[in-house]
Amino acid sequence: MFVLLPQEGEILDLQIKESLQGGGDTDLLPDWSNASASSDFCKWQGVKCTSTLTSHNVISLALPTRNLPGRFSPMIRKLSRLEELDLIFGNRLYEHVPPELGNCTHLQQRYVSNNFFSGVIPSTLVNCSLLTVLYLSANNLSGDVPASLGKLLNLQFVRLGYNRFTSSLPPEINNYTKLTFIGFASCNLKGTIPIEIGKLQMLEELCLHENQLNGFIPSSVANCTSLQLFSVCENNLEGPIPREFGLLGSVQMFTVSKNNTQGPIPRELGLLRRLESLWLNDNLLSGHLPSQLGNISML
Repeated sequence: MFVLLPQEGEILDLQIKESLQGGGDTDLLPDWSNASASSDFCKWQGVKCTSTLTSHNVISLALPTRNLPGRFSPMIRKLSRLEELDLIFGNRLYEHVPPELGNCTHLQQRYVSNNFFSGVIPSTLVNCSLLTVLYLSANNLSGDVPASLGKLLNLQFVRLGYNRFTSSLPPEINNYTKLTFIGFASCNLKGTIPIEIGKLQMLEELCLHENQLNGFIPSSVANCTSLQLFSVCENNLEGPIPREFGLLGSVQMFTVSKNNTQGPIPRELGLLRRLESLWLNDNLLSGHLPSQLGNISML
């Protein structure tokens, strides 16, 4: 005979639930109760577990669109086997992202976009070395984009847009060799686009629009031959549009509008046969529209 030890259920019921609900009278998680009596917490809405003979461990906490108005409990650190955290959309969580999340070293996917979190991105996230998805967009985060995030070598999807950062895009981004999506739109980024971004050969989408980026568009982006979407509109970029961009044979959307780019439109853009959308308006471009663009049947 063995004894079940539902300690994590008690943490969910007595601490994390109260924190997420903000202490209100309305029970938004009505089935989260009586965790001390059994292992039934593994059947609660939004909870998934892995089980052994002696314990049940929460591996997924998914509560999107629940209108949760509370905070992120530091007791999340007690969910030591947590792999997925999904509190995206339709919630109203606020205050800081707890640094205790760094204790969840099995975390692989983290979705907490579209809430009201403030403060900085905790540097302790670097401990989550298995992380593949990091969605923190559409909050009120500020401060620097931590260079230490460059140590998360398994990252594939990063969304940090629609926040209020005060830094540039860290050159350590070149460490994300598995990265396929970069979303830093409208988050007050300053400085230049690092040339190191050209080392991300698996990158499919690069969204840097609506920031305060300046300097030239690096020609090294042409090395990202898997790129399908390139969006840097509404910045302060200058200089020519690199001719090397004609090598981006997979690109479908190319948006450089509302910058200060200069010179002619490269005829090499006519090689982008999969291009469906091309936005170059509101720049300082000169010369004629290249006839080679007529070769793009989907444009």
